[in-house]
Amino acid sequence: MNFNPVQGPSVAPSALESVTPAQGEASALTDRGLRGGTTVDLGPLAFPWPHQPFGEVLRSSSGSAAGHSAISGWLGCPEQSRLRSLGITRKPSSWSTNELDALAFGTLCHVLSAVRPVYGEPAVYELLRQWSNEIDPEALMKATLLFRTYDTLYPLRMDPFEYLGVESEVRTDIGTRQGGSCIRTVRYDAVVRLSGDIFSLETKTMARSGPSTLAPYTPQAMVQQALWNANPALVAKYGPMRGVIFNCLIKTETPNADRLNPRYYSKAQEQLALDYMRLPEDGVTYAQNPDGSFPKFLHACWGRWRPCQYIGLCHEGAWGDYKDHAGETYNGP
Repeated sequence: MNFNPVQGPSVAPSALESVTPAQGEASALTDRGLRGGTTVDLGPLAFPWPHQPFGEVLRSSSGSAAGHSAISGWLGCPEQSRLRSLGITRKPSSWSTNELDALAFGTLCHVLSAVRPVYGEPAVYELLRQWSNEIDPEALMKATLLFRTYDTLYPLRMDPFEYLGVESEVRTDIGTRQGGSCIRTVRYDAVVRLSGDIFSLETKTMARSGPSTLAPYTPQAMVQQALWNANPALVAKYGPMRGVIFNCLIKTETPNADRLNPRYYSKAQEQLALDYMRLPEDGVTYAQNPDGSFPKFLHACWGRWRPCQYIGLCHEGAWGDYKDHAGETYNGP
């Protein structure tokens, strides 16, 4: 079955739905920096204050609609991608706690990083106070110390660049080999201008420091640079993206922060990234099972960082241990 970034698999809503604007939305999307389904303007620097509880922020957080993670998820294991698009998650166990896992803590740090350049450094700690009853004390202290350290080492007033956007989702039509349309998206933690050049400022929370820890993020960074530079409207308005600057928030016992020198990617790497991102439209297909599910790719079960959350479903048929987006027990495909 072909992957369709506009309609998604026919069996379920896809994480890549709504990549192109629906009829009647054109004027509104143009006002938000879109024209014909592609981004032409980042708009003013802004980020809505998260008034909702942190749990709601966590549940509503997702990757870019048709970005590197979504495409890689589909190519890596179509069944995992299908279940994720349905909002299937594991139910909390009877012995689970409210301690934030690595993904939830990363989401927290991303929101705090977005608030900081828009509202100022004090807003980070105001937001932490707002969520203090929802976040376990250890994670709250860790986040506070991380950003205190970050503010000390890299105070906002001393930043050498201008922030152009935070949590900015960009849509680019990279085209197919057959000459058709192929919309792909990327969500930048921040887009900045440094000495007249455009860079992606990417924040990562990690357990240890050092440039080698960023090697697994090279494909993501290549895609960020490639999709920007494949968008003629953004290049004309702001200039080409020269590379990616990594902000590292290091969760060691004594928290640390490190802003690394820019990483640059060649034209050949940009082309490689674009070819990869259009693979679903260029003929990658999977045979669909009679029940609507997809093949289960064993190489993805234990993952690069952690085991897949759906091992209980795929390996044990533990349907009752999972719930859908509405909180109801998941009973199958």
